[in-house]
Amino acid sequence: MEKAILNSQITFLVTNKTKKGFTIKLNKTASEDIEFSWTALAVKDVKKTVGKKADAVNQATQNETQPSNLPVQTPIPTITPSPSASPAASPSATPPPSSVVSTAEVIKVLDNDLGFLRVRSEPNSDSQEIAQAKPGQNFEVLDSQYGFYKIEYESNKTGWVSSTYVTVE
Repeated sequence: MEKAILNSQITFLVTNKTKKGFTIKLNKTASEDIEFSWTALAVKDVKKTVGKKADAVNQATQNETQPSNLPVQTPIPTITPSPSASPAASPSATPPPSSVVSTAEVIKVLDNDLGFLRVRSEPNSDSQEIAQAKPGQNFEVLDSQYGFYKIEYESNKTGWVSSTYVTVE
């Protein structure tokens, strides 16, 4: 296969680079699938995708009744650290609340076709929907994992929302 690709003088260009991904464009149609490998440093939400020919993507988009092989996110296991002994705390003065400055990230729910954003029990799209957030609502980010933000959607109730449908304020 390598010889066929080299002989056909296929070249590629990485374009549309954003914080969420990029596009690899070929100068002409390849006779076989081409596998690309790269190394990225400081990747926040690791995803593995498998692409297909542009014509096949366009055809699948136009004909929604047929199943598609669109890329899917590969689940990443959660690593739980072992508990360890911590040194005894020494008494210290607590600053008054008026001097505390919040540096937490705030997200805003974007408009979408459903008219709401699902709040889930875990940071994945297969977990149970436990609430709904309306477009325009703002939430403080408590944590982020695997493309999801943890929010407090009601007093003392937390859940996870997809980063796809929010913007960081």
